[in-house]
Amino acid sequence: MAVKQLLFLLGLALSCSSFLGHCKWALDGLVMPFVHIGLELVIFIVETVL
Repeated sequence: MAVKQLLFLLGLALSCSSFLGHCKWALDGLVMPFVHIGLELVIFIVETVL
């Protein structure tokens, strides 16, 4: 039972990583700017509070 679940999860992870690989350009174009803006905001807030 546990082995089948592990294999299923491994297959799921592999398919997810290949899907992300195909969508990497879209992810880089859409997600990364928001990540960078979020990081800048967090750093700004931390510096302001401290």
